[in-house]
Amino acid sequence: MNPKELTIMCIEDNDDHVELVRTAITQSMKSCRFIRFADAESAMQSMLKDCVSNDLRQCSSADLILLDLALPGMNGLTFLKRLKSYHHTKRIPVIVLTISGSEEEIANAYHLGANSYIVKPLHEEEFIIKLVELSMYWSLTAEVPNPTGAAAVSR
Repeated sequence: MNPKELTIMCIEDNDDHVELVRTAITQSMKSCRFIRFADAESAMQSMLKDCVSNDLRQCSSADLILLDLALPGMNGLTFLKRLKSYHHTKRIPVIVLTISGSEEEIANAYHLGANSYIVKPLHEEEFIIKLVELSMYWSLTAEVPNPTGAAAVSR
């Protein structure tokens, strides 16, 4: 089974966490493009800058978003709500990857359209295992929507 080449957007302000994520994902996926934003506002601006006239082919976006919730400025839940409100970006799978195991935040994230919620373990080894499992699932098992494909549905 050949892994898909995916563009992974990581929205995370903690540099140490970003390096763990980048290393685990790029080593286990082999063929991926990794983009990092330290805050949600700059990620949103980047994703929307090329979206013109409801044409998905002109959007530059990610195939998968890894989203922290505790971010400077716009928090992760606000980003998720905005992301899912735009026709051009609502199809992008979002994996919340955060330190909070709060039942309220978990429920809110799923309510707003998160596809998965992963609590970052305290121990680095456990964190790496979760990241490798995550990347294997998304690169080998799951299918992600193609933004330029004919099957893209507009509503």
